[in-house]
Amino acid sequence: MEDEAPEKDKDRETAKSNKDLGKVTDFFAESEVDAEKFRHAVTGILDSSSKDNAEKVKRERELAAVKINSDDVEVIMKEFDMDRASSERCLREQSGNLVDALRTLVE
Repeated sequence: MEDEAPEKDKDRETAKSNKDLGKVTDFFAESEVDAEKFRHAVTGILDSSSKDNAEKVKRERELAAVKINSDDVEVIMKEFDMDRASSERCLREQSGNLVDALRTLVE
């Protein structure tokens, strides 16, 4: 008889768990995904991603067009122990102005 009490408790817990699980799955089944809203959301994400990429490409082209002095690049490389590509980028971002590039690196 004592063995039956724990089994009944387990059966009650199992029944309650099954009932709760049924509620959750019923709720999920009732909430459907609207295909049009989903398509609109995905399109928005893709559009913003392509805009970001286009802006990055445009910025890189603008920076590549900036004329820089190789001596200025050497100064930055030696003073800040930077590689050539980083030094050139810093100068290009400051429109080739060494003083502005140095100020930016010091700050």
